[in-house]
Amino acid sequence: MIKILSLALFCFLISPRYSLGIFSLKAKNINELYLTYDTLLPINFGSEIQFQVFAVCKNNDTINVSHSKKLFVSGENIDVNNGKLQIIGSPNKISYDWIHLELSFQDKEIKNFHDSIKLNYLSYLFIDKSGHDGENGENGTENVSIFTFGNGWDGDDGENGSNGSKGSDLLCLLWKGPGDYYFLRVTDTNSQTSELYKISNPVQINIDISGGNGGHGGNGGKGENADDATEDRCAGNGGDGGNGGNGGNAGCPGSIKIIVHPNSKDLIKKINITTSGAIPGKAGKGGARGNGGARSVEYHAGERGRLGANGIKGSACINVTNQDFLIKAFEIPT
Repeated sequence: MIKILSLALFCFLISPRYSLGIFSLKAKNINELYLTYDTLLPINFGSEIQFQVFAVCKNNDTINVSHSKKLFVSGENIDVNNGKLQIIGSPNKISYDWIHLELSFQDKEIKNFHDSIKLNYLSYLFIDKSGHDGENGENGTENVSIFTFGNGWDGDDGENGSNGSKGSDLLCLLWKGPGDYYFLRVTDTNSQTSELYKISNPVQINIDISGGNGGHGGNGGKGENADDATEDRCAGNGGDGGNGGNGGNAGCPGSIKIIVHPNSKDLIKKINITTSGAIPGKAGKGGARGNGGARSVEYHAGERGRLGANGIKGSACINVTNQDFLIKAFEIPT
């Protein structure tokens, strides 16, 4: 039985697609690199795709190099991590149907090849135009005196968290174009930048214009303990704790106006606008106080420092989001 299993394992390892040659494969011996993925899955901007990369060698062997540290996959509008490729950003023109990739195998030499992924626009559409979260404040540090006697140093105050930013203010145009595709042009009315999305047989269109969460306040640093009394020196007092930083305010949601062409009015019920309330930043905690120095026969013990004050929690946004849907004919872009 062991011999049979060993033979099966040996045959598996020397087969073309799972050859141990991946460990000794060199760039100079590669004729081609190509990428494979499931073309039947929904592929659109925002989709995450699991892929594999194969190398065709000069001796006609085909080797799976997906997990090789010598392989690099790059391209515009993609983010690659752990064998998964996410399509990010948005198309900039109506005829944008391909994601172009560069496959590179690098050791002492570098071999570069090109491949592409075809978009089928079948997935649901998620457009994230929410505000950015505020940064958390740094914690205050516990200061340490360079002297061997005296009072303890006060802890530093924690930094305030920054405010979350406001969600985007958007003007959207939705229409049905050629080939039974639907198009959604999203314009930020503040920056005047536009993005164009393409959808086939849309199930749901999700647009998030929520505000960003407030950053948390940093905690105050601990007060330093004081030095003890000696026969010729009194005890020091403990350092005060640093104050906690204030939490950042929650960002307010943006506004949105969607103008829907009459040829696409049935899609209104499939549009979901998210304006969930952003969360204010938490208040930082006050730092612990330092202990006073111990007494001696000649001197009393030192006083403890004061506790640092807690910061203040950030404020929530109470603004009401403005959402407007309008069915109106307009000239369809080409």
